[in-house]
Amino acid sequence: MPADANQAEEERRKALIHIREFINATKDCVDTGMYLFASISPHAAVVLGVAYAVKNLISAYGPSESDPIVQELAVLRTKMDAMVDRMTGHFTAFKSFFVENHFYNDVPLTTSVLYECMQDVTSHPTEESLREFRRMYEKTSPLKQARKLIHQLETEVMNPLKTAMHADPLMSSSTFDTWQKIIDSVFTQLWEIEIKAGVLIHGKTPKDVEELFRVRKLKAEIEKYQAALKKWDHDYGISARYWPEKVKNFVVEIQDKHSSESMAEKAELIREGLEKIRTTDMFYVLVFPKSCTFTPHMRLEDQVLISPNRGGSTVIVYRSKKGAFAQEKHMKIVKNHVQFFKDVRTTQKRKVTEDLLKRWTHAAKWPGFVVVVEATSGVAVRSTRTSVQKDGPGFYLRCKLGEIGTFMDCKELPSGKHETRKTPIKLCTSRTCNKKNTPVVQHK
Repeated sequence: MPADANQAEEERRKALIHIREFINATKDCVDTGMYLFASISPHAAVVLGVAYAVKNLISAYGPSESDPIVQELAVLRTKMDAMVDRMTGHFTAFKSFFVENHFYNDVPLTTSVLYECMQDVTSHPTEESLREFRRMYEKTSPLKQARKLIHQLETEVMNPLKTAMHADPLMSSSTFDTWQKIIDSVFTQLWEIEIKAGVLIHGKTPKDVEELFRVRKLKAEIEKYQAALKKWDHDYGISARYWPEKVKNFVVEIQDKHSSESMAEKAELIREGLEKIRTTDMFYVLVFPKSCTFTPHMRLEDQVLISPNRGGSTVIVYRSKKGAFAQEKHMKIVKNHVQFFKDVRTTQKRKVTEDLLKRWTHAAKWPGFVVVVEATSGVAVRSTRTSVQKDGPGFYLRCKLGEIGTFMDCKELPSGKHETRKTPIKLCTSRTCNKKNTPVVQHK
């Protein structure tokens, strides 16, 4: 076999490998309808190999339906069409949102049309399909679209991710992640179009494409977006834009709609909702019957939400800013101070008053919030992010009173067993930082 024939055969073999590798590389993206840059960009050589195979089909001998390369390209087109359909489905799911935001009708729609023209060249590698792709490419270049998209994202009211987060009742991680992936998919389509155009339109070899001005500038725009995304994520993690209004509305809704359910069930529903918030904060949730008497004291009043006497229950939510970073030794200090409070009450046998609780809390190093709840049963405590801190950002224990509402006998109360005329108490306290600014929860 002549050398030229050997080379041509080797190129065809590589072409088949590249097409099949691209199909495999995009499998997860096809399944989810999210075309993620982090998943596809490492396969740039494969993407360029596909473009080079298409170029050779056009320039060398033209397509034939029986050609294995053409058949594999048809499979690839089918897979990518399925992905685009799923991407469109994501946009359709937010149709009412786009009426006000107009996001889809601008860059995403233009990109989708250009991407389809590029796909036409893949599945029908002819001079005619290439001319149409070139015409559309020159009219709406990927670099121009990427810059336009960046401009939209930098404008608060035009940024779909921020607008969606603002509209989300709990500013959830799922909303953030969904929009991040939708925007990422548009950038990835633009990137694929640009590097394939480097071969198909600009006539570069695969190894030279990434040095093209347009390709380098487009990657710079994507990097700008990725940096902005990290900043948004960080801001949502620490800004607490959800607090207290969105959490208050959520808690009230649970109380009103689930009035017939137990305190434990309500506490669990609240915990599940709070877990969804895009934040580094932790939450301590206390739910008890509305008939219960409770005595709170708050050093960090702006981090405590109380929704009393609603739907048969009272709910207290404590927001810990730095509880996720606390060490075990910090929790031991909290427990020791709670134990000290028990011991003092046992020795002095004095009624637990708000003033007494205030003086004790200020004398202790750590507690940012303390509450004593008098109840015979039905007190439920939950914490978020227990995979980070198994006890959450606080600590509670059970005690019992001597005479009802008069003395506190601090022997440990056996779970579920109450002596006649004795009332169990739940004492809850949440971590805060000491004077050395140990990163647990801020004082202010």
